[in-house]
Amino acid sequence: TIYYSGAKLVVPFILISSLLASTMSINIHNLLSAYRLEREAIIILQQVATVNLIPIFIGTVLLVQSSLGLTKHYIKWMHYQRQETIEVYIIPIMFGLLFVGFLLYLYMTMAFYVTIYIVFHFVFQIDTYEYVSRLSNSISTKIFIQSILNTLIYSTIASLSLGYYYYQ
Repeated sequence: TIYYSGAKLVVPFILISSLLASTMSINIHNLLSAYRLEREAIIILQQVATVNLIPIFIGTVLLVQSSLGLTKHYIKWMHYQRQETIEVYIIPIMFGLLFVGFLLYLYMTMAFYVTIYIVFHFVFQIDTYEYVSRLSNSISTKIFIQSILNTLIYSTIASLSLGYYYYQ
């Protein structure tokens, strides 16, 4: 079930993250260029993606994909007692979803940043040094910790929702 709810999603998540990063990069750069603020587009992209966009996307997809994956296994649970169901299925799924959510966050964040770099370097001809200096100045450890905690909270909500549904 964990394979179907998270690990199988790595390649599609990386592709979606890359497409999202490229379209957001071009749109935000073009929007801010009218006000001569195109140099700030990198900072805006990194903040929005790291803190808000990636954790919400992971939480939503994990919830939907996990519930679809668990629906297949529901018939096997019918002969188990409630305590056995919690010990055998629900608790491992909760910890597995937290771990998968964290790994998906790392993969999506790296894909997002690499794609932003590629777009700004090759499309907008921004120097590599400028990109790295803006990245190091705009993203702090506190923001990454907050974003990882958001992802873990959304993953916990997904796993608790599934656990409650199948415990009933």
